[in-house]
Amino acid sequence: SSPAAASRSRLRAAAERLQTQIPTLDLLSQHDAGRTIDHVAVPAQWGFRRAERHPAEHAGATLSDHDAYVVEVVPHPALDPASVNALPLSRQSR
Repeated sequence: SSPAAASRSRLRAAAERLQTQIPTLDLLSQHDAGRTIDHVAVPAQWGFRRAERHPAEHAGATLSDHDAYVVEVVPHPALDPASVNALPLSRQSR
């Protein structure tokens, strides 16, 4: 097992202990050079529609050595009943 795989395993274990999930866990890093080390965690009972990486670039210039990561979430109905009207829940969407 590689150091990166071991780190992902530790992140999964921490997320489970904290009752969260990490939709960004399998996203690529800047310039597609492996998986990202930047993450977003959300409550385990929420669904999410997608997790995306947005390059930190403007007009061809790199603005940062870390890209931005965005997760579109669907809060659990018990937490926010008005927010889940017709959105499909997915814990696996990437």
